[in-house]
Order: sequence, then structure tokens, then C-alpha cells
Amino acid sequence: MPDDDTAAPGPSPWGSRLLGSAEEQSHRRRVRVQASVTAGLTLANPVSLMVALVLPAFVLPEPSLLTRQVVVLDAVAVQIRARR
Repeated sequence: MPDDDTAAPGPSPWGSRLLGSAEEQSHRRRVRVQASVTAGLTLANPVSLMVALVLPAFVLPEPSLLTRQVVVLDAVAVQIRARR
């Protein structure tokens, strides 16, 4: 029979692996959840920026956003979106 230290963890009483066990210190849980949320948001922002640029430029039908008349406005819109 394995020791308690080497046994595979059972189902979490909180219903989520992210929240961990009920006996765990709240500081460790807070750091783990905060790191996960920060990583998710850090990844989501560039992905949403790429979607916002690719959809209007290449996927959506006419009028094209890559015409000479609109390219300056596109550049400004990209800068505004990148700063948010």
C-alpha cells in the first residue's frame, strides 16, 4: 500500500483541480488561480487582436479594408486596439 505522500490525489472536494484540496493554504490557492487567470488573459489579448485584424482584412467581403483610401485609418485603428 503506498504512503499518503505518494498516493495519487483523489477527486477535489471543491470540484476543480484548479482549486486544489480543501486543506491547502489559501495563499497557495490564490497564487495558483491568479497565475492561471493572468496567463489566460495574457494569451487571449494577442489572439483577439489577431482576430480583429484578420477578419476584416481577409475574411469579410467587400468593401476591402486594404484599399489605399482606408489604409491610414486601418493603421490608426490597429494602434488604438493595441493600446487597450
